[in-house]
Amino acid sequence: MRAILTVFGKEFRENLRERRTLISALILGPLLGPLLFAGGLSLRIERGAEEGERPITLAVAHGERAPNLLGFLRQYGVRIESVDYDAARPAPRCRRTATNWCWQ
Repeated sequence: MRAILTVFGKEFRENLRERRTLISALILGPLLGPLLFAGGLSLRIERGAEEGERPITLAVAHGERAPNLLGFLRQYGVRIESVDYDAARPAPRCRRTATNWCWQ
């Protein structure tokens, strides 16, 4: 442990002697770090606001069974797309064979 502290102390003193390292450590880190963080945060907030304004389309099967739900969704700007039961069924999955080829 003493060897590690000795090397750390030596490197620390050398870094204090170099003006370029000292300036970059004291100015670039504390000043530019928060600026970059604030810029990234504001960019994310702008993009999030744009995504929030985009309408959502929701596929609903048997929507006639839940008119209150459809009314609630439309109240908040959700576009309802009616689909029949066959269109709402998931696509068939592939079956694996002994040679790992996929067939339907």
